[in-house]
Amino acid sequence: MTEPRIDILGDWRASQDARRSEISDFADYWLGRLGQGLLIFMLLYMMIGVAPYEHDTVLDPQTGVAPVSPWGRLVWLSLLALALPIFWFRRQVLAEAIGRIWPLIILLLWFSVTTLWALDPAVSSKRLVLFVIQALVCLGMTLSIRRGDRILAAMAIACAIMVAIDFFSWILAPTASMTEIGLAAIHTHKNTLGSVMMYCCFVSMAFLQGQKSFASRAFWISIILAGLALLVASKSKTSLGILVGAALAGPALIAVLRQRSSLIWAMVGASLAFVFILVLAWLGWSALEGSDPLAPFSKVTFTMRTDIWRFVLGLWAEHPWKGVGFGSLWDVDPAVQPSLQTGEWFASPDAFTNESHNGYIDLLATTGVLGLFGALVMLVRWIWRALVLLRISMLSQRAEDSAVFPYAIYLGLFPLLFLLHNFLESSYFTANATFGILILLVGIDIDLRWPSRSLPGGFNVWRFGRS
Repeated sequence: MTEPRIDILGDWRASQDARRSEISDFADYWLGRLGQGLLIFMLLYMMIGVAPYEHDTVLDPQTGVAPVSPWGRLVWLSLLALALPIFWFRRQVLAEAIGRIWPLIILLLWFSVTTLWALDPAVSSKRLVLFVIQALVCLGMTLSIRRGDRILAAMAIACAIMVAIDFFSWILAPTASMTEIGLAAIHTHKNTLGSVMMYCCFVSMAFLQGQKSFASRAFWISIILAGLALLVASKSKTSLGILVGAALAGPALIAVLRQRSSLIWAMVGASLAFVFILVLAWLGWSALEGSDPLAPFSKVTFTMRTDIWRFVLGLWAEHPWKGVGFGSLWDVDPAVQPSLQTGEWFASPDAFTNESHNGYIDLLATTGVLGLFGALVMLVRWIWRALVLLRISMLSQRAEDSAVFPYAIYLGLFPLLFLLHNFLESSYFTANATFGILILLVGIDIDLRWPSRSLPGGFNVWRFGRS
């Protein structure tokens, strides 16, 4: 019998490979924890802000606009600094990650070009830089947290903390929490509380789908009920309507996505045909009656938002292709801010307005037709991919895809909520807007998780390490 051959070099290489694997697993674990911590802190900061309980808009007497707190820039620079280790440990896949989010990069390049002719170039450039920093922080978090269920868990923890803070603020400090137009709690405005509670309820409902024990389900149901009570008390009709619509339409959408592809396309085609027939029928009836088909909509003002829309669209008509510059329409130098040059009600101190209350109109006016077109194409792209990923998580035979179903619900429905929310509020590509940053985080994560032709597979198939 021959003695077994001793391969000293091979054994040494195997030991080095095992050691590198252990170090990689250790680094991935702590990178994931770092990303979760950054996500929780970022969400709480965005939802609370830098001026809790400051319910009245404070205007600088010298400039006539709302002053910008330096704490905001400090917080985002700190988040970026904490995210730098993530970029270092994920440097081997950073080029591929950037390649996957190329539409966002092209759009940001166009926004940077618009700063050249902005009404207030200094403010426009600062807001663009801030938005780029926020995009980098979001990219870092998506690169650090591998599993979707852990992303949703971090969001749910932040939302539970936020609901608890607002609820106990309402109970223990009702005078400081209430305003004349509705409950604002710790936030600056009742609409801010409404949008935050809408988001918290939505995240908690998605997270509830993955809870198995009675105690955990009871806890998250109580968080949802408390958030819903706060939302109703805020009297924020837009946020409440969107949440109720999502609660009713969400299960129906999920049921549709479970069907075979041919049936889904048939249902989509039938729905579009039904809408088309309704429009034709209304136009025909109006023609027979000799009435204006748009007359029923003439009295709808969406809480006087139409006045702002008409003003901003008139401003856009003067610069249809270029716009007035990224972030250069509201809260800029009073000498050049268009709204302050008019006698409109929304420019008065007691009705201070710093947005169009329509994210798409704001984008159109600031970045022109090209900016709005690119932003809409990218949003539709995210919505389509998110729905496909949700369908994958429901139909896949892989256990890891089924386990991430609650997070897939969040990814699939949040872009739709965002699409609707921006018809009455402005947050799309708005620096420091909570929903605007969240759609950025969601969109980047969708693009990184999207299966490529060279690497087909399920929901979680992407080559960015493990955590």
